[in-house]
Amino acid sequence: MSGEVVIKRGTKQGDPLSSTIFAIVIEPLIQAILNDKEIKGILLKRLTTPIKIGAFADDIASINSSVDDLNKVLEWIKLYCKDTSSSLNADKTIMIATGKSTPTNLPFQLSDVPERYLGLNFTGKGLNSKIDQIIEEITVLLSNWKKEGYTLRSKMSILKTYALSKLTYQCYIDSMTKEQIEKVNNVSTWFLFSSMRNTFEPETKYKTLMTMDRAYADWEVGGIKMWDLELRQEAFKIWNMNRLLCIHFDRECNEVQQWYIQQVTTGRIVSSILRNQMEAWKDYRTNHAATMPKLNKLNEETEDVKWVNGFRNMSNRPIKLRDIYANLVIKKYTSIRLTDGQKNLRYNINITGILQKISKVIHHKGRNTLFRLPSWHQPSKNELSNRFMSSIDH
Repeated sequence: MSGEVVIKRGTKQGDPLSSTIFAIVIEPLIQAILNDKEIKGILLKRLTTPIKIGAFADDIASINSSVDDLNKVLEWIKLYCKDTSSSLNADKTIMIATGKSTPTNLPFQLSDVPERYLGLNFTGKGLNSKIDQIIEEITVLLSNWKKEGYTLRSKMSILKTYALSKLTYQCYIDSMTKEQIEKVNNVSTWFLFSSMRNTFEPETKYKTLMTMDRAYADWEVGGIKMWDLELRQEAFKIWNMNRLLCIHFDRECNEVQQWYIQQVTTGRIVSSILRNQMEAWKDYRTNHAATMPKLNKLNEETEDVKWVNGFRNMSNRPIKLRDIYANLVIKKYTSIRLTDGQKNLRYNINITGILQKISKVIHHKGRNTLFRLPSWHQPSKNELSNRFMSSIDH
């Protein structure tokens, strides 16, 4: 055993074990609150165990039915802090109230605006969407990055890494409207295809330099692997529901997951988020997965989701999100539209015919670039001279 470790400020977050260490250290507090029968928590309909507290590392959310209930939780927290030399940060502690009447003797400030917990915004009515706010952030980010990308590949890397990735976590639960998707696609189109000196104007409808069915394709076939945002958020719903069904089939559900399964099997779904995920999963089962040979076949003997295993890969693991998205893309875009150049090469049109088409290109830069391409494949003067001398020798 080593000597004592003096922590002067915070806890080191660089070590991958940090989150596990947090969970181990805070587990006694969580168990004490869960096992305290005087703490009532909230009992959801058809759920046998009340929900009292949620924790992710050191981010704790106490769920209580009354002020007395909350004060009992605080007593445990104070005792824990005393024994571990830790403290509750009152400045960062807020309360969200639900229901028609709100008590006045609250120990912390009652928030009247959406509050963030684990990256999501909540109010007394539930999830509060952050998507409009994120779209504004994306617009600012892409405006700052506009002059940094000189090729389509570099622009796509910037777009996905620093902008569109902000939507990924939110869309696991939340969903974008068609109007929001159009806004994101418009600013993405401006960033990818407009001039570096072009300033983004939200009212302007920007045009792409390729068809969108081509843009969503892989680089190897002439696309730029752009994200279809509508399909991606559909894939998120399917993936979440599929993981839940696989966990249920393996009999590894926790109390909350079992509560979701009860809603699904009884057909009485009270959560709109769960309902959307279930509908997306059923649609995927009917229209997509049944035609994919790489996916294990579903049990066709019953339509009861209670007995249906989720989709699994060849390793008997739940299929990955990327595979679900790839299947959706393949189903929607069954073939890639060829460019004129690809059509010419596919049908073996001669070089003279290609050069005649190039000569009709209006923009001088594009015309010159295309003229250089076949010229690079012509023999040089030295090569012609060597061939001539070689023929004389023979």
